[in-house]
Amino acid sequence: MEELKALVKVISKNKVKKIELIGDGSSSHSNYQKLYEKISDDTLLTDEEGEAHFFAGSKNKAYYFSRLKKQLNERLLNTLFFIDVNQPNFTEYQKAYYSCYKAATATKILLGKHARLPAVKLAEKTLKHAIKFELTDIILLLSKDLRFHYGGITGNRSKYDYYNNLVIQYAALFNAELLAEEYYTQIGINFINSAATKPEIIALSEKYSNELSQLAKKHDSYWFNLVCYNVFAARYEIANDYKNTIKVCEKALASFEQKAHIATNIAKFTFLIKILTAQIYLKHFDEIEGSIHKCLSLIPRGSMNWYFTYDFYMIYLFHSRQFNKAFEIFKKVTSDSSYKSQYKHISEHWIIYEAFIQYFNLIGKIDLTGEKLHQKFRISKFLNEVPTYSKDKRGTNITIIILQILFLLQQKKHGEIIDRMESLQTYTHRYLRQDDTFRSNCFIKMLLCLPAASFHKKAVLRKADKYWKKLQSVPLEEANQSTEMEIVPYEMLWEFVLEELDEKWYGV
Repeated sequence: MEELKALVKVISKNKVKKIELIGDGSSSHSNYQKLYEKISDDTLLTDEEGEAHFFAGSKNKAYYFSRLKKQLNERLLNTLFFIDVNQPNFTEYQKAYYSCYKAATATKILLGKHARLPAVKLAEKTLKHAIKFELTDIILLLSKDLRFHYGGITGNRSKYDYYNNLVIQYAALFNAELLAEEYYTQIGINFINSAATKPEIIALSEKYSNELSQLAKKHDSYWFNLVCYNVFAARYEIANDYKNTIKVCEKALASFEQKAHIATNIAKFTFLIKILTAQIYLKHFDEIEGSIHKCLSLIPRGSMNWYFTYDFYMIYLFHSRQFNKAFEIFKKVTSDSSYKSQYKHISEHWIIYEAFIQYFNLIGKIDLTGEKLHQKFRISKFLNEVPTYSKDKRGTNITIIILQILFLLQQKKHGEIIDRMESLQTYTHRYLRQDDTFRSNCFIKMLLCLPAASFHKKAVLRKADKYWKKLQSVPLEEANQSTEMEIVPYEMLWEFVLEELDEKWYGV
């Protein structure tokens, strides 16, 4: 079903000029069309719903619905070639991208069918367009075919030389682009399943950056520069050098201004979001609002990047103690019409943000009297849920564990905190020894001092002092960890923890 949903999002009625197989109304009563409409309208979300709707009462409804999905999928793929690129919401680059790839495919089909004359004419026309928009692989593909035509078929020396030079030039550029892509993915693959920064990756990213810097003196294309700047930025991001990260990103954005007809909003967004992240770590709070608005101006409302930007907005507001504004942003995002249909990992983030808001309300940092938060959130349920401790959700799990202790402390449920300490200590020993969890390790060890000091404020301060000093020895901006690992700085949370303690001794 997910594959079909993705295709339907691409092939919607307002994006298609002429659809011969889906969406033109000629088969409006067919099951294909009905399934297309229901997926498009978000009225059918699961296989079970589809089976019940289309084949209710059939013993083989799962088989029949699977076959219907497969047939619709094939028709949707055919329909891709009918997408109208001449739409006002398409940029010039998007129009060129789709037109050139479609024309290049048509050229290959014509050559395969021995229709050489129309193929050559289409190739020459498409090539000019591809050169203008720096589509290197299309340029190389068509230049190679035209070189063969004028060299091996017609014997036209001048045109052969022209296309041969293009092949040589763009083959070298294409190889440079391939190398840049390889280096970028070699760095990125280390962070797909873990946010941990490995020391060897720092050296590797520096090596790759130096090599690409030399290549950039010989080659120039929009795509090559885009990938290179991503590698250059990654080099400094990994090393927690946020000042240089900002400088690289600003250079990237300046280079896009020189190629405004090609640069996409998503490319600009990529570097603006990196600047935003760096500003949060550097505590450049006076600049962050501007960066957030720039990011939001480049992306569609309700898209994954829209939520991604608001993730950083919430973290910034928490870090800068703007808890009331964080609540307003929370309401805005979770009330958006797209929220209910978002991926689970996105909604999980916002459940955690709500948990923090609930906590800030309980300790008097915000007043939510008369306000309703997300209906699914229940403090009692949140306290009793046990994280999975999966490596790919390590940051989320640590945050949940800490929040559970904070809620229990606020409610003076010292006995329940004590009951959790053994498992918490085991988790710390097993999972919090790597560099990317150092600060979390320190903070959880500070929390472990609560029952050890019988929740007595002075005793807790005394016992936790060595871990507090260790925490301060690695400031947030120097820690090798992702932002989701520390949504609210531990120094701030510790301040709130101490506010909940008194001079009374509680029995352990």
